[in-house]
Amino acid sequence: MHKSLTVIVTLWLLLALPAPGMADTVYLVIDLSPSTAFTTNEAFAQRAGAWVEGELRDLPEGSTVHLQTLGDFGLKANIKRATVEITPRRSARRVARMTGEVVAGLPELIASGKLPQARSTYIISHLELESYTMDCTAEPTRIIVLSDGVESGEVDHRALAAGNAALPDPVPGSLQDCRLTMAAIGQMNGGNPVTARHLIKVWAAYAKTAGATFEPVPTF
Repeated sequence: MHKSLTVIVTLWLLLALPAPGMADTVYLVIDLSPSTAFTTNEAFAQRAGAWVEGELRDLPEGSTVHLQTLGDFGLKANIKRATVEITPRRSARRVARMTGEVVAGLPELIASGKLPQARSTYIISHLELESYTMDCTAEPTRIIVLSDGVESGEVDHRALAAGNAALPDPVPGSLQDCRLTMAAIGQMNGGNPVTARHLIKVWAAYAKTAGATFEPVPTF
């Protein structure tokens, strides 16, 4: 693992601390399954990292960023979490830069074994669990899911990717007033534009039922 990347990851962990709910809350949920392009494609990971940095760098002081990995549901080895609060000592630009570098370095982190690659993607289960502790009505909350959007826990992922399956309905209002961004949706290894269009359609329907605003970001 490159020394500079090791330093960045170490700093992220050193900055992590429990933080109360603030006026602006961002959950950055990263899919570590092999189907997602940024886990293996270095050029795509670099673009994803730059996009993430741009999304976080203007957060106001007092905001909270939750960094979470997404993979095999129930396997602790695939779930990493860190929480950082934007303060005068930890500026948004500093946190954004470090977070962007982590995303850009995902292929190297996974290849070196620093982060375990997941065998599946349980986005729905993750969102359902997080919905019990977040209140998007009380405070502005954005959930950024960095994933190709191919759910494999609640539906046949092959049928979903082929455009022949929909997602199960969520609990109505479970993500009420949340801002759900699916970044890199459809950008899977071996994917195509048809896949992206279908995934955007089914996730938009899921978000609508859950009460969330849906923002697809298929390219960076």
